[in-house]
Parts: sequence; C-alpha cells; structure tokens
Amino acid sequence: ITHINGSIAEAINVKNNTVYHFAWIKNMSALVSKQLSNKDHRKFICNRCLNYFSADRLLKKHTTYCQQQNHCAVRVPRETENRLEFKNYRFQEMVPFVIYADLESILENCSNL
Repeated sequence: ITHINGSIAEAINVKNNTVYHFAWIKNMSALVSKQLSNKDHRKFICNRCLNYFSADRLLKKHTTYCQQQNHCAVRVPRETENRLEFKNYRFQEMVPFVIYADLESILENCSNL
C-alpha cells in the first residue's frame, strides 16, 4: 500500500502501473445491519467469516472457534486464467435431449411489412 488517506488506501502494481483502491471499513455492523434485519438492533459481525450475532458475548464465543478453523486463501485468477469452464464431465447430468435455439434468428425485418 503506497497511500493511505483517511479511509481510502491505494495499492499500486508496479509491473503494469495499475492502481487498486481499497476502502477501510471502520464499523462493519453499522455498514450492513440494515441489510440483515429491519429492526434497529445492533449486529455483532465476525470480521473473519462474516457471521453475525445478536450479542457481543455470542460473537466472542464464536471467535474462539472461528480462529481455530483452517485459514482460507483468497486466490484471484490471473488475466491468462480468467475463463471458467466445466471439466468434470463424469458429474454431468444425462438428459434425453437438448434444444439450442437462437430466438433472434426468427425475427423478421420490419421494413418488409
């Protein structure tokens, strides 16, 4: 991170001069409480797994277990690996028939009417 200004941090990729922006979230509960419930009760959110609880004691109890879990690594695909394709053909469902249709191909030109 090369620049921190209040609540915004910037990271610069030196290889291709790309600037990435990150926002610092000071209070996760204030950010997402309204999306979790219509009530005005505060939510206590685990910053590691994003589970939420109604009381701080429940969050603290959860945190002891959560920190013992395996650490997960977030892997962002490279630009050369940005395609997703199905490779496990042995798991695909067998269906009796498949229909491929291009509905735009049956549209008629309006100028001929």
